[in-house]
Formats: sequence, structure tokens, C-alpha cells
Amino acid sequence: MSITTDPVLVEMPDLSAVATALCCRFGDATAEAHRLTTLRDVLDASRSLARSLDEFAHAGGAHLRGVHCTADMHIELEHLARRLSAWSDAVIAAAVVQREWQSGDDCARAATTGEHRAVAARGLLDDGPSSALFPLPA
Repeated sequence: MSITTDPVLVEMPDLSAVATALCCRFGDATAEAHRLTTLRDVLDASRSLARSLDEFAHAGGAHLRGVHCTADMHIELEHLARRLSAWSDAVIAAAVVQREWQSGDDCARAATTGEHRAVAARGLLDDGPSSALFPLPA
């Protein structure tokens, strides 16, 4: 396992956009299908992240009490890092779809081309580093 400093970025506007998308419906059938798909991804990634956090806390609690093993929590750390990254990607993708829909742009194109990654990268360049950057293991 290698430790990198690649940031996982989720900011409050992204979470707000996802919350808004969960509470609304898009009028266009294609846009609505993309909204539902990206939101299901967010909910699935959220559940997976919650399970991983629970596994990490359970293993960490055992280590804290003095029950040590040879794994040094590497497996839990790897799972947690992967699931946190997947959750971040899902949140950003859903936020982009919501913003595209609100602005009248083609949210289906943004969702299917992975344009959300470019939007997030541009945000980092425009605004500088965010307080929501977390270096994670790869």
C-alpha cells in the first residue's frame, strides 16, 4: 500500500447540490434518469463508506484496547480510502448533474463523460486549496 497526497475533495456546495437533487425531480425523462442514477450511486457509496468506517472503528477499538495483530489495520485503511474516494466521486458527479440541470445545460453529457472531474479540478485552480482536502492512501 502506498500513501499519496492526492486530495479527496467534497465541499459544502457539492453536498448542498446533492441534497437539493434528492428533494426534486427533473422534468425531462433523460435528465431524470441521470439524476436517479447518480443519486443511487451516492446512496450506495454512502452506505459502503458507513460500513467501512464501522469496520475501521471496530478494528481501531481492538488495537486501542491492546489487541494487536500483524495486519496493522492496512486492510481496513485500504478499504476506507477506496470507499471514501468512491463516495467523493459519487457526490461530485451528482452535484454536477444538479448544477447542470439548474443552469439549463446538458446534465446527461456531464454525467456520462465524467466531466464532473474536470469541474472539480477547475474549482481547485480557481479558488485555491480548499479546507476540505484530505490526503488519503491510494
